[in-house]
Amino acid sequence: MPQKAYKNRRTTRLVPPQSIQAEATIVRLADAAALNRDELLGLAGKIEGDVRRTILKRPKLPAGLVRQFAGVSDEKVRRVILRARRTGKQ
Repeated sequence: MPQKAYKNRRTTRLVPPQSIQAEATIVRLADAAALNRDELLGLAGKIEGDVRRTILKRPKLPAGLVRQFAGVSDEKVRRVILRARRTGKQ
């Protein structure tokens, strides 16, 4: 079986259409209520499409980051994110 066909089938199974519709509904609700999209999606056990695509491209890195920051305060994580954004702009 060609690798491309396998990858397409595997990716399709990961996100069923009803999950994408639910994600879109949650995003609209979050925007209408001026809530954080990521937080509301997380409470529903979902992640936004761009985050999903990033994880699927490089699955080891996001998993390692999440595990590394599991016991770190939100403030320290925010500082790391800000530092990474500044570094990325250079």
